Amino acid sequence: MARKIIAAEELEADDKDLIKLFDRRQELKNYQFILKDKFRPFTVTEPVKEEFKRQSDKLFENFDEVERSETFSRDLLKRIIELQKDMQDIPLGENFYDYINPKDYLSSLPQDRQFASLPEMPAPMNPPAPVLSNEGLTPTENALLTEGEKQIRLRQRGLA
Repeated sequence: MARKIIAAEELEADDKDLIKLFDRRQELKNYQFILKDKFRPFTVTEPVKEEFKRQSDKLFENFDEVERSETFSRDLLKRIIELQKDMQDIPLGENFYDYINPKDYLSSLPQDRQFASLPEMPAPMNPPAPVLSNEGLTPTENALLTEGEKQIRLRQRGLA
């Protein structure tokens, strides 16, 4: 958004027109932050929480046995607020990762978290052993291999 404002200024757009535009879009606070060269992170509003819950419910409707925690726990909201406060100090145009390490905001899974185990799987089946003729070769090998190849096969099996 800051780049668009700079471009508008380069094209000699009137400041009053920009203010009207941002006001009409209900983005006047964002415009003021940009003018102060400040980053304003988005917040988790009630409509955002509701949409997240709706999409989460839709995603999990086919997975009845999957256990999940509440949508926005207090701990998660606390971490988001902490991240928002830290992000406000980032000057516009700077590299985000010079100021924020995302790993600092990730929580590990609770120790008591249980995961559903996979169902019992059948043991892998071994293919049936080939039926060998008196000569130590299968009927297919006998029919398709040359005499030299037959000797190699018998040596591989320790029969030659």
